[in-house]
Amino acid sequence: MAVFAPTTDQVAARRLLAINFALPLIQVPFVSYAIYLSNSVAILADALGVYIGVIEMALVWLIHRYAGTADGVRQEKFHYGFGKLENLSVLLICALEAIISMLILIVAIEDLRHPRPLEGAWFGMIVLVVATAIHICVLIAYREHFRTSTSPIIRSFKALIPIYLLNNAVVLVPVALGTFVDNELLSVYADPVGAVVLVGFAWMLIYGLASRSVTCLIDRAVDEQVQLRIFRMLTDHFDLYDTIHDIRTRAVGEQIHVELQIGFDPSMRVGDLETVVTSMAARAAELVPNVRLVVSPVPLPLPESSTA
Repeated sequence: MAVFAPTTDQVAARRLLAINFALPLIQVPFVSYAIYLSNSVAILADALGVYIGVIEMALVWLIHRYAGTADGVRQEKFHYGFGKLENLSVLLICALEAIISMLILIVAIEDLRHPRPLEGAWFGMIVLVVATAIHICVLIAYREHFRTSTSPIIRSFKALIPIYLLNNAVVLVPVALGTFVDNELLSVYADPVGAVVLVGFAWMLIYGLASRSVTCLIDRAVDEQVQLRIFRMLTDHFDLYDTIHDIRTRAVGEQIHVELQIGFDPSMRVGDLETVVTSMAARAAELVPNVRLVVSPVPLPLPESSTA
């Protein structure tokens, strides 16, 4: 039975999922106490995000762990569709974030209709500052993976963590204004207005991640430039095959799938055929990034003189 070892990207994605599950889980009692002390809708929004974050990260981490385990049976079962599974995980995050943002918007609008002075937000601000510092450390620790990885999970966290830091700033600024600035308008309106701005950022993030993941889940035609590069590879190997029966291409996310049905000389030895196919795959990889080339040899009829 074949055993597929996890790639570096899969290991990094799994660790990021575990970290982003543990952090909100640790935050739960602290943000709950912050809600108890404060009447801030922005802090409430942050707490709702933490609660749902625990649920969504637990679900996504379990799915990712199940598909990405080193166990031969399960890893072989999901090996081909691992990228699609990651994109589905990102869509799950987007769906839950959309629910959160709608709840926050409803509460913020209610606070704008019935404004009240901000009270007891000091503990919530401390929690936000500590959480921000931890996420900055994660961003620094995984900066190399964020720069080079093509994993949908890692790409999503590359976008999520900076947006999370920006969201924390959007929460902290109005809460600090409503708490420390001696102005009646700021004390009653800064907090709900900040929550509305937070919802706007959330919707921008959801749209960006969801549209990218949906695109990656849909098979689509490759562009003309890629097709020309495939023909260039075939031209480079023109003397090594006899006929081309079919060329099939499709794009799945960032990966390009190319299937060639090619007729070879019937007298060609298997070892020589493998050498030609390997050479074609190497040349295709040089010309087209993220290409997966499959060559299907089509048997040619032997000359009549040799079959008589």
